[in-house]
Amino acid sequence: MMILIIVPAPILLIIVTDNIYGSVSARTTNGSIDADVHLAAEQEIDLKTTNGPIALRIPRLTSASFLVQAGNGAIRLFNLQLQDQQQSSHRLQEKLGDGEADIVLSTVNGNVEVIGK
Repeated sequence: MMILIIVPAPILLIIVTDNIYGSVSARTTNGSIDADVHLAAEQEIDLKTTNGPIALRIPRLTSASFLVQAGNGAIRLFNLQLQDQQQSSHRLQEKLGDGEADIVLSTVNGNVEVIGK
């Protein structure tokens, strides 16, 4: 099932969900993205914003290829088992577990925080 919501500016839209199971894609121009996702093999998390932070919580033992970009912000990862880490000041590419799923997080102006729970 796919839900598409288009909101014209300057309206503020807040969507609250807990414990999403499956693939997730979210985009915003001016706003934050905060997600709590359980990701299975061959599924994807794709979160992008232009102006705002991204916060993602995933199970600590998630198996996924991981790409994070924060043009003008910091990248912070907590409680995750990382492998094959390649990092520059605003880009991080690595693998969690066997890399069975895909996680792509990108913001131009904002921090990115990923927490293993």
